[in-house]
Amino acid sequence: MTNKIFVRNFSVALLIIFLILVLVSFYFLEPRSDLLWYHSWIDGFSKEGFKYIGHDYPPIWPMYLYVLSYIKNYFVDNVFLKKLVIILPSALSYIFFIVICSKLLIKQYNSKIFSFIILLFITFNPAFIEDCIIQGQIDILPVFFVILSILTLINNKYPKLSLPFFTVGILIKFQMIAFFPVIAGMLLNKNYRRFLLPNILLSIIVICIVLFPYYLVGNLSSIIKVGYINASERYNELSLNASSLWIFIKQYDLNHNNPMFSDYISDFSLLKYVTYKYVGMFMFSIFSFILFIRSYLTNKKSEFFILAWIANIVFYIFLTAMHERYIFYAVPISLLAAIYNKKLFILSILITYVASINMAVFLYGFSNWILLLRINCVLLIINAICLVYYMVKKH
Repeated sequence: MTNKIFVRNFSVALLIIFLILVLVSFYFLEPRSDLLWYHSWIDGFSKEGFKYIGHDYPPIWPMYLYVLSYIKNYFVDNVFLKKLVIILPSALSYIFFIVICSKLLIKQYNSKIFSFIILLFITFNPAFIEDCIIQGQIDILPVFFVILSILTLINNKYPKLSLPFFTVGILIKFQMIAFFPVIAGMLLNKNYRRFLLPNILLSIIVICIVLFPYYLVGNLSSIIKVGYINASERYNELSLNASSLWIFIKQYDLNHNNPMFSDYISDFSLLKYVTYKYVGMFMFSIFSFILFIRSYLTNKKSEFFILAWIANIVFYIFLTAMHERYIFYAVPISLLAAIYNKKLFILSILITYVASINMAVFLYGFSNWILLLRINCVLLIINAICLVYYMVKKH
């Protein structure tokens, strides 16, 4: 049996098992975390219509919940259906992600053993199970569009849709801004800049289509405010169960608008502007600029996924007010990078471990959770250093 036939048959079998797992899990697990919020938002839409702004998400996800409010009578009394219809977009995104990985494995001519191991790890990835199935989060949905953004460009298949796909990701979750330096560098790269103008025009059309319904009902400014402008102040602590650099500070729950050098403000008044938030943003901006330059200059297609991987780590460890699960975005991206570069699979396992432990700390609580998060932060830094070393060595 050739690797092509093996991968195709094995991926189909895994997809069937995955679907059964999702259905069984949704049937037995009680709704928790954001699933409960989503259902309350559906109730809000059903009472107040599209003008309802009781949520704090960018525009696309509330639109989906608004649609569900019209059919809520068919699932409101059924816990299983309630979870299924809400998480359906995330589940479909992950199914398509598995399909994409399968096709890439066939093209890369990887061995059957590697194909078997990585497909198994992709399908039953603990980070995805914790994020989507257990918590009911939709984090796979926006990052899936970031993945499409990269793939359409490097594979030269519908390259004019690269930025529109990324735009959809941003319109679902503001955190996708982490990948903007890499996407911007790609579009300005000499190999792809000929697609820049149509990408920009199509992205503007996407934005107009998504925001137009909000304009019609008169809450355009409100959705922009809650989804983007107030995003950095929605949670203002240094760390929200995140294994970022700020977890090493004793008062990790400190307001990130506080000056870092408060003891010296009386001597140097300008230090009052040096807040934790702005220091984090400054560090993130420096590393993002480096990633942008690398993305702009590189000629290696597979390197873009490595750069996106690093971008998520930089975003996560430097910026304040990070939630524990915001490193999850690096997991599917790392798996794609591992398909292109088998040596990176061990680092992909490491980033999955970090994301899984972070979410487990939030879900189940551990007496030594601070220590675990600090160790995870060190592992993230090691992960990024190894990725940089791999790129330099390969170059």
